Amino acid sequence: MKNLIIYGVCSEVLYLSFLFIEPLTDKIFADNLNFRDALKFFLVLSILLFLIAFYIKSLTNLGSSKKIFRYIVGFGLLFNLTLFFIKPITSTDLYMYLSHSRIYSKYHQNPYVTPYSHFPDDNLYQTLDNIFADKTAFYGPLFVLLGSVFTFAAGDSLLLNIYLLKGFFVILNILSIFLISKLFKDNRTTLLYAWNPMILFELSLNAHNEVVLIFLLLISLYLLLTRRSIKSYLASWIFLVLSFLIKFSTALLTPFYLIYTTNKIKKRLDKMKFVGLALTSAIFLLTITYLPFWQGPKIFSTSLRIVSNYSPFVSLGITAFLKLFSFFGISDNNELAILVSRLVFVIIYFLVLIRFFKLALAKRGINDQQFVFFLVIIFSIFFATFFNWLMPWYFTSLIALICVYAGLVRNYRRKVFASSVFIYLITIYAAMNYFGLR
Repeated sequence: MKNLIIYGVCSEVLYLSFLFIEPLTDKIFADNLNFRDALKFFLVLSILLFLIAFYIKSLTNLGSSKKIFRYIVGFGLLFNLTLFFIKPITSTDLYMYLSHSRIYSKYHQNPYVTPYSHFPDDNLYQTLDNIFADKTAFYGPLFVLLGSVFTFAAGDSLLLNIYLLKGFFVILNILSIFLISKLFKDNRTTLLYAWNPMILFELSLNAHNEVVLIFLLLISLYLLLTRRSIKSYLASWIFLVLSFLIKFSTALLTPFYLIYTTNKIKKRLDKMKFVGLALTSAIFLLTITYLPFWQGPKIFSTSLRIVSNYSPFVSLGITAFLKLFSFFGISDNNELAILVSRLVFVIIYFLVLIRFFKLALAKRGINDQQFVFFLVIIFSIFFATFFNWLMPWYFTSLIALICVYAGLVRNYRRKVFASSVFIYLITIYAAMNYFGLR
């Protein structure tokens, strides 16, 4: 326990050090960096790597006492509260969220059609102006609606706009810690999430909306894994639908949820009732959240451009195909590499789904551990093959899912070790992705 406290204190000192680093939000995609800014990037990355080292060390020889649990949660709360007061260092996304929300809450315009650059006279324009100011909204409608509540309440106060939304994100991340601790009552699993440097840096410091998706997904999994009734299954499904109305990635999990829940329901009539209610609720939620913004398919124009345009920050699968095509002398291969890599994802996705369906039909069915394992597999393949714009903070949702899986297999040392190592590797890879940005 003494070592845990030492690692916790050292981590807190490192998180506090971010207070003294000037934000690099306007330098993220700069063509050239001066020596001073390059040094700041190196310093940020070095701090992250030290935090990851303390994180890994803190997980060794971890006891199971309630006192240790209190220290884990206590430091987790402290880290989050510390990072709440620090402005985003390596991302402009918080300003993008606020600008899109102000279009709707203040100017009563449609952010899916009208970009923030159309409002240069806005009182906060000079601060909220970012590389996405000339682009329309591309996240789910529920997130725009949520953000609009905070921008309406904050009015023209810059600090209130920043810290109301950032505070909301920090609260959700803290609640996610308690959800995981309540779900597993296991010190290791709680620490895997609560102390993860990328979770803390990207969700509580840089304030990315992945935290909303993760929170809703964790509620969904909590209801699904701890309660055994049609009502709880339906509530779990609703929270899953809400999560992909924030960001669309969790829509990939919907067929697995439907197969798993219908497999758990014994009576055929109850199965049909559940499927009917699930589909009806999904259509209802999609309708009421998109209705304020609906102006035809053009509201998806920015989303479609983003997923189709090539960028230097791509998934490993796309990079592999780029190298392969270059080796064989195929020129202008960026779009082809994206297409082939995504085709690989689609093929693997349906093969995994078929395998999952077959297991569900078997006599033994699918248990909780297998279910979450398949979700981890799908997300892992998704991140490895699909993204033509892959940012470090995207990995936080995958890390959260692996934490849930680790909690389910805590009685199997090899699987716990493997899942922990997987989290370490993804955390390090996500942090090192900042080299790619530079």
